[in-house]
Amino acid sequence: MLVLYLASMITSAELIDRLASRDVVARTAAADELYGLGTAAVPPMIEALRCRWVGPSPQYALLCDTLRRLGWVAFAPVRDALAGARTERERRTFAGVFSDLGESALPDFIDALQDPRREIRLGAIWGIARLREAGFRAAPTIAAMLGGADQGIDKAATHALIGIGPAVVPMLQEIRAAGPGRARRAALYCLAEIGGEAVLSSRDRRALERLIRIKLTDDHPMPIDCCFLTWIAVEASDQQRVMEFFGLTPVWPATFRLGIAAADRDGHGPHEDSAHLARVFVAPPLDGWTLLFGPWCSPMRNDALELCVRASSVFGKAQAYWYADQNDGSAWLIAENGTLIRRGANFCTALDDELRARDPTTRRGGGTCSGGG
Repeated sequence: MLVLYLASMITSAELIDRLASRDVVARTAAADELYGLGTAAVPPMIEALRCRWVGPSPQYALLCDTLRRLGWVAFAPVRDALAGARTERERRTFAGVFSDLGESALPDFIDALQDPRREIRLGAIWGIARLREAGFRAAPTIAAMLGGADQGIDKAATHALIGIGPAVVPMLQEIRAAGPGRARRAALYCLAEIGGEAVLSSRDRRALERLIRIKLTDDHPMPIDCCFLTWIAVEASDQQRVMEFFGLTPVWPATFRLGIAAADRDGHGPHEDSAHLARVFVAPPLDGWTLLFGPWCSPMRNDALELCVRASSVFGKAQAYWYADQNDGSAWLIAENGTLIRRGANFCTALDDELRARDPTTRRGGGTCSGGG
């Protein structure tokens, strides 16, 4: 057995050397062979990450990716490497690998939630968070960690439960109703993020509405900083008339900050249906204009174009905008007195081509795109 293990170690070392090849095919083949060696390849890969290669580099990325692919097979060695990290670079490396070991490591992640070492508990929570719905088995243990003194653990546990989604709603509702008291605030936040007011108790809805109405007495516009945001601006101060024109029904009072946060959240995808298009934040009139926020009104949508043109025939001026804070670009259209004055775009080629295909008259601005947020 000792001879066989040493032979595997030598093979692993040779394969790790091949990760430095300039030939992409050779590097990929070496990574696949390392994966095929399984448990025997894990210690030398961890040692190479610790002492030999510093990211980002192709070799570093391949080693990390191969460990992630091994999943539960690599769990214990990666966990111990994280716990024994000697530098911040090592800690970041092994924390990233550990929390991305995938669904096969879920039973190990659940066990690690009881580990006395904080970095292991935290890594396990983030590992479960990345599994989203598939991490449901861990939900009761994670829910028991809500509201603790360690804010980092509390934040990670909250994020994980939100990611697991609707399946944890009954559990969170029970916490709101029966405690423990320290976890009730975090449970309310999770419920609001997962299902909004529809999953809140009538008592919680009344309390939130009272709080919002109190805040509305001193509410005011604020600078907007969102990943993605779309809005229509109509030259009108009669908010009720504007809402009637767009066919909107008041359902919930909102401060400016809350409304923008809701629109920003709805603007993130991917979406399985069009439910995210149903929510609109209508801001209080500002300098003679009323602004309506939500992904439904993107100037890249032809129905928004038609809507703005019709609105301009009623109110005189209507404009639509889309802006992405992650270097995805922007788009806009301006209509006056029932006529489209101009429509423009400033984003990456793929999106620009899509918009130009819908409307060949679209003007293109400068700029580049480097990915979404």
